[in-house]
Amino acid sequence: MKKNQLLILATVFAIGCSTRDLEPKCIQNGDISKAYSLLQGKWSWRKTFAQYRGQPEPYIQTPETENKRKTFIFQNSLMYEFRRNDTLIAKGNYELIKSNTNGIYLKLSPENGTGSVKSISLCTNELITQQSPDATSTYSKEE
Repeated sequence: MKKNQLLILATVFAIGCSTRDLEPKCIQNGDISKAYSLLQGKWSWRKTFAQYRGQPEPYIQTPETENKRKTFIFQNSLMYEFRRNDTLIAKGNYELIKSNTNGIYLKLSPENGTGSVKSISLCTNELITQQSPDATSTYSKEE
């Protein structure tokens, strides 16, 4: 009887430990090397949220409300592609830059056009870009 109780207790403990491993891992203290490895892959747009001054309600866009799919693909060669509805909109180089406040900036340098720098928040399955002080876009990582 005691062996069964110990086995059940050990199983419950092991399951409890393994669920912590499934929690999203977010970049802490501007860890650039970890950010590069997390960023690589395909990211699909989920929503854009904006709350501008004087605007009574936030403005929320989604793929469904806009009838658009937006996708970033970040390669380990430091190249990226941005696609809208599978059409290539921009491609070029990207760089991650640590800010003075331990945040991370994503610098996009397209082959044709002006580059941009966005503040980002990056977790295992979620990328949030800050377009302006009042607007953010959220992307989910595809497996």
